[in-house]
Amino acid sequence: RSVADATSGNLRIKPPHPPLCCTTTKNRKARKLLEQRDQNDEYFSPLESINPPTHVFVPLPTLHCIIITMPYTILLFLYRKPGLSFADFKHHYENSHMPLLQSIGGPFFPKTHTRHYLPRPDGGSADIMKGAKEDLDYDAMAELVFEGEKEWKAFLGLLTKKENKERVERDEEVFQDRGRLRAVMVDESFVTRGEVLN
Repeated sequence: RSVADATSGNLRIKPPHPPLCCTTTKNRKARKLLEQRDQNDEYFSPLESINPPTHVFVPLPTLHCIIITMPYTILLFLYRKPGLSFADFKHHYENSHMPLLQSIGGPFFPKTHTRHYLPRPDGGSADIMKGAKEDLDYDAMAELVFEGEKEWKAFLGLLTKKENKERVERDEEVFQDRGRLRAVMVDESFVTRGEVLN
């Protein structure tokens, strides 16, 4: 991960520090940045000048933005089966569907599988803070993170084997509106935290 000055968006390096870690030594810009580390205490080129997949660790006594490179991340947007309560949808997803996916995926199960549910206090529309309710009509968003595309395809291959596919589809029919499922791959994530680094 890389840490950037939250006020400038630039990478800052302050001597003296323990040796920085650059995972791609062939990146000339990163090597040059490392060489300049102990020579001065100025702001260097913008963060984007260090091209992925180079990762540089820089301690900063300020608010910071962390670039988290998730090698292969899939987002799923799921809808509950018509007539099924939101509570039953959530309960089945957590207590039936997830154990099933884990048992099928085995070592190829995602590094992380995170579910985000849209609360529906009235049993109908979600409590939308801004925008039209019909634009956010899904019931859950799942984030699946894999080491890479190879691992994702291995997991997908297991899910689509005949016997596994039948099990998964039978279970999905219980709680999902399968025809409305949406999936997309996303790029790296940027996380800004409010704590101060010491």
